[in-house]
Formats: sequence, C-alpha cells, structure tokens
Amino acid sequence: RAISHDPDVFLDPDAFKPDRWLDTEGRMRDDLKFFVFGFGRRSFICPYVPTNVWHSSVFINAVFVLWAFWLRLVCTKPLDDAAFMDGILSNEQSHMIDFQSRILEAELRCMMGRDVGET
Repeated sequence: RAISHDPDVFLDPDAFKPDRWLDTEGRMRDDLKFFVFGFGRRSFICPYVPTNVWHSSVFINAVFVLWAFWLRLVCTKPLDDAAFMDGILSNEQSHMIDFQSRILEAELRCMMGRDVGET
C-alpha cells in the first residue's frame, strides 16, 4: 500500500476524503508523522536527519550556513520587529547577525565548480 493509503491510519484509504487531513476544528492535523513525499530509500540522509524531505532540507541548509559562515551577534544595529515591507522587492533592513565567510570566495567558487568525482 502507498504511504497515504494505509488502512491502519485512514479508514477507507482509497476514497477521496480531503477532510481526513483536518482535525475536528478544521485545522491541519498535527498527529500525522509523515508526508506524501520523502518515503523510501531517499527519505533520509543519515539516522540523525529527520525522515521527510522538508526537515532534511532545513537541516542541510542550516548546517551549510554554520559550515560556511562565522555568525556574530551585532548589538549596535537595532531590529525593528514591527517593520512592514510591501512590494515585490524588500528594502534593506537592519540585521542583528553578521555573516562572515569562513573561507575565501575564490576557494568557495573553486569547490562549487569542481566535479563531484574530483579530489
């Protein structure tokens, strides 16, 4: 059976019932521990990474940021948490975190351009 058609989870799994994803209040259910995607041999990268694609993507990107940058709290730049930006392009806002590259840009570009098989 497919992941979204498990009779142990959904009564009458082959019927079209979009309300099965909602709770009694009409909100998305939070008791389901899986998604339609991210199942099978490609669902996780290692045992410590959550088993769905969304969590894995967030984890990988967070680790990449920590690998690539030094992060420093900047107390001299106040953050306006009530600021509103409209339009397609956002205006530059004050930030409270300073990102400094851990490696030179030329080295990073070299690594990004290198084929996976090269050492």
